[in-house]
Amino acid sequence: MGGDQGWWKNIDNEKFNRGCGPVAAANITSYLAEANPSKYGRLYSPASMSQNDFLRHMDALYDAIKPGFIGEVFVMHFKDAVENYARNKNVTLSGVISDAAFTLDNTANYIKDGLRANSPVATLNTKKFSDYYYEWHWMTITKYYRDTSDNRWIAVSTWGERRGIDYRVHFDAMKWGWVEGGLMYFK
Repeated sequence: MGGDQGWWKNIDNEKFNRGCGPVAAANITSYLAEANPSKYGRLYSPASMSQNDFLRHMDALYDAIKPGFIGEVFVMHFKDAVENYARNKNVTLSGVISDAAFTLDNTANYIKDGLRANSPVATLNTKKFSDYYYEWHWMTITKYYRDTSDNRWIAVSTWGERRGIDYRVHFDAMKWGWVEGGLMYFK
C-alpha cells in the first residue's frame, strides 16, 4: 500500500502539500530494504512498518529531497537525492537512466525492466489544470499490464492505497507541461 502524504495533513502543511515525491522515494527505499535486506536493509531504519515509523521514514526522505515551493518537479533531482540518501546510509544505489525516446512503448519497457529487477518505479506527471485525477503528482508503480486488445494499465501506490490507472492517460500526463515528468527506478 505504501505511505500517504495525507498523514502530514495535521502535522506539517508544507509536507502535506509538497510531499508526494518523498513519499514515492520512501515507498521505493522501504520496499528495497525489505526485499533485499543484505544489500539494501539500511535504507529503512525504523523498527517496524507501523504508520508512525513509516512517517519517520517519509520525514527522512523529505529532508533528503527538499521539495521546492511546488514540490519536487525534476526526475533527475529526485534520482540524485535518493542516491545521496542511500550513500548516507552506506548503501550503493543507482538510478537507472534510459536514453530511449520518450514514447509509450519505450516507457512501458522501462517500467517492465524496473519491475523485473524487483524495483518499484517512481513516476512524475506534470499535467496541471485538467481533469486528470492524479495531476502534478508522484506515485510508485508496482505493476504494469497489457491485454490482447492493447489496453495498458499500471498499478500504483498513492495516498496510501493501490490504484489502477490507464497507462495511456498517465503517459500523456507525464509529457505535458513546462516541466516534463518521467520515470525512475533504482538498483
